[in-house]
Amino acid sequence: MIPINPPAPATTPTKTIVEVVRDNAKAHPEKLALVCDGQTVSWGAFDQRINKIANLLLSMGVSKGDNIAIISPNSIPYAELFMGILRAGACVTPLSTMASPDALQKMLTDCGARAIFVAAQYLELVDGFIADLDLARFAIDFDHPAFQSYGAAVDGASDSDPEIQIEMSDAFNLIYSSGTTGTPKGILHNHWMRSAQMDRVSPNGYDDNARTLLSTPLYSNTTIVSFLPTLYGGSTVYLMPKFDARGYLEIVQREKITHTMLVPVQYKRIMDVPDFDTFDLSSMQVKFSTSAPLRAEVKADVLARFPGKLLEYYGLTEGGGVTVLNSAEHPDKLHTVG
Repeated sequence: MIPINPPAPATTPTKTIVEVVRDNAKAHPEKLALVCDGQTVSWGAFDQRINKIANLLLSMGVSKGDNIAIISPNSIPYAELFMGILRAGACVTPLSTMASPDALQKMLTDCGARAIFVAAQYLELVDGFIADLDLARFAIDFDHPAFQSYGAAVDGASDSDPEIQIEMSDAFNLIYSSGTTGTPKGILHNHWMRSAQMDRVSPNGYDDNARTLLSTPLYSNTTIVSFLPTLYGGSTVYLMPKFDARGYLEIVQREKITHTMLVPVQYKRIMDVPDFDTFDLSSMQVKFSTSAPLRAEVKADVLARFPGKLLEYYGLTEGGGVTVLNSAEHPDKLHTVG
């Protein structure tokens, strides 16, 4: 695994994301925290689910730094698990749904995961080997003799805050690289690194009742770097389990989405929707792009027809330096990233 020690931010973080999420739930329990496929969860209910998941893991003997794996499409349970694992003091290990069964088996063996939470859509990726691994298995949305029911297990747990003390040096998440240049490598981020990234929350307006639409998968750092600031800002995350260009535009218009993170191919598909210009997208304030180069002609089209700022990031999941292009401020730099 590759531990990450990024350079110091301008302001040293004093609170972990776990603490701030807890504070947000207390401050506005009735406000929407999560929306996905017509389902909604308030901040108060979100906080209770986080506690239940944390207590479930602790009752199993999960200790600080233990890796807890998830393989699932974007969903409300995924978001709840992400934060519940952290509240237990454990390390979130989101697995790529694009990986092969062999690669997934190697990842789970490498990290020594104590438990895995699996959605029906991806059961076939792990079903051939999962019973051979020494870890607890939970079925998020299906019945299987080799898996415990996620719903029943969480419902039976206490909703009291376990109040595990989280240190900035504790493990936050373990993300595996795509393996394009060899065996996938585990990239370990700690709470300090993730908290340091929250210095972008206010400048980007994540704390101003943002409504952030995410359609890239939660196993990717691309998604996480918009997911976490939205929750840190006490705002609302809208999740798409599967990207569809027209469906995306419909959600932006209907829900008055203010923030989004997309990868370049998604921007191209969105801008190519034949009746794109009939959608009311005036609520959009900030759009982000990363993971691959966003071609200059696509940037120009987005700037011309899609409201809101367009910020393109170039960086590494491993952490460290990042460059940012505010496209509207530098229209002569659309062929670059920062």
